[in-house]
Amino acid sequence: MSGKCYGTCKYGIYNEMQGYVCVNGDSEYVADFVEYGHTCEDWEGEDDDEHN
Repeated sequence: MSGKCYGTCKYGIYNEMQGYVCVNGDSEYVADFVEYGHTCEDWEGEDDDEHN
């Protein structure tokens, strides 16, 4: 699972005050602040787009 963490997930938004927050409505971590290296089964890369 190398590289599949919130720091590289399209749903991992960085907030300067608190760090990374998950904005994926399908994830159990939605609206939670997480560490850069945290992993999740709902990870999607920045380039993953089902609507191309």
